[in-house]
Amino acid sequence: MLLGDRERRRGKKRRRRREEEEEEEEEEEEEEEEEEEEEEEEEEEEEEEEEEEEEEEEEEEKEEEEEEERD
Repeated sequence: MLLGDRERRRGKKRRRRREEEEEEEEEEEEEEEEEEEEEEEEEEEEEEEEEEEEEEEEEEEKEEEEEEERD
């Protein structure tokens, strides 16, 4: 009877430990996914900013050309 109780307790401890490890792994995976998403968003924002800057530069060049043609 004592051996059975010990085995049951050990089994519960193992199961609990395994569950805790699985939870930790899931949390780590979620954190990694969030970090990847944040990086992707930052890259997209940077690309958008670069595109906007290029468009502004093109507009400025066009305006300068038009002014030169007027003169």
